[in-house]
Amino acid sequence: MIRNLRFLIIGLLAFAGTARGAEVRYTLDGSAPKADSLLYTKPLRITQTTTVRAGTFDAQSRPVGFPDKVTLTRVRTVQRQSWLASLLAGHLVQPIPADKAGSANSAAATRDHPLQWAGMELVTISDFPDSIDASGGQPFGAFVVKVEPGSPGARADFQSGDTIIRAGSIEVRAVDDLVRALKTTTGAITCTVFRGYKHYQLTVEP
Repeated sequence: MIRNLRFLIIGLLAFAGTARGAEVRYTLDGSAPKADSLLYTKPLRITQTTTVRAGTFDAQSRPVGFPDKVTLTRVRTVQRQSWLASLLAGHLVQPIPADKAGSANSAAATRDHPLQWAGMELVTISDFPDSIDASGGQPFGAFVVKVEPGSPGARADFQSGDTIIRAGSIEVRAVDDLVRALKTTTGAITCTVFRGYKHYQLTVEP
């Protein structure tokens, strides 16, 4: 079997023998495994693009069944399709590769550097389709990844999983909109937050 997998930082790969009492031998250079190749004893920790080939050998060092071949490719970002995003849009929503458009490059920067504000970490929810699913279907806004205890955000009753959709008089469709709203506001700012299919008004004090 030939498979192609992608991973961000570390890939873990596990094999199972095809016969009781048999050993799994593997290579990391794409060559065919032999009876004296590396012995598989635990999941492989892969940190760079690697082609792994593995085969099962019986007690007499004879190959059993067919070998496996897996190519693990390390990438900068992994974009997964969201069934809910497509459902809301009424058509298949395809992720935009980071090298295809300037806006996608901006999104990649947001993923790499979340906004830190009022003791909260925020990202543009549309950059993370799984977060749209987790939020209950809110397709745009600034998604709260985490809130530091005792921070201004925590005192305003923000919670992880909240999505800010308005800050002051400005609609927040992305983190950049929230930044723009903060630059035009002095003192406290009231945000409209989507949480659990309801909207809340939360005010952050400076």
